[in-house]
Amino acid sequence: MVTSPLTHNISATAKSAAQTVIAVILFSEVKSVLWWTSNSIVLIGSGLYTWIRNSEMESRLSTKARMNKKTK
Repeated sequence: MVTSPLTHNISATAKSAAQTVIAVILFSEVKSVLWWTSNSIVLIGSGLYTWIRNSEMESRLSTKARMNKKTK
């Protein structure tokens, strides 16, 4: 299976946001509520995208498995 450009982009964005949040926590920086909100939205949205794509892929695999059983 090939990773789509959209999936690759979302993965890279989530990685950057996670690294930024970890650095802020590690260096005890003070950030505004808006900063925390925007980073949370990126991380939650990326997680939801991953969960939905995973569900779609599992559904496709189970459909293929059922098709293969019928043809045998």
